Amino acid sequence: MVPTQEAAILSPVGRRAGFALGAVLVVLIVVTVLGFGYLALAFHESNLAAKEVQSSSAFYVAEAGVQRALYVLSVTEDWSSLSSPLYSGVSLEGIGTYTVELRERSENSLTIWAKGTVLDQSRVVEQEVSKP
Repeated sequence: MVPTQEAAILSPVGRRAGFALGAVLVVLIVVTVLGFGYLALAFHESNLAAKEVQSSSAFYVAEAGVQRALYVLSVTEDWSSLSSPLYSGVSLEGIGTYTVELRERSENSLTIWAKGTVLDQSRVVEQEVSKP
């Protein structure tokens, strides 16, 4: 007796013949989706780390502007003779730029306001200064 095509389809072996292929395809799709998810997460983390480095650098650029202003104040007898902004858009070669303003608080004290910018990240540093 030769099995017919109908008998093969109806037999338990015939019904399970394509099950392995379907299961493998489902597993492959799940693993691919997870892989792309992890890839997107790694890319996002990389961007966050780069922005954090830029933000930190912007802080140090602003701090450089404050230090420069402190030097100018230390060698200047009459602070009222200084104009504000003291520096505008000063470039630190290949790092970023800073702007420094002097904001008067009283006759003998002022606030140094400095903004450092590195690429698209900016940070502001303020320091209060009084004459000795």
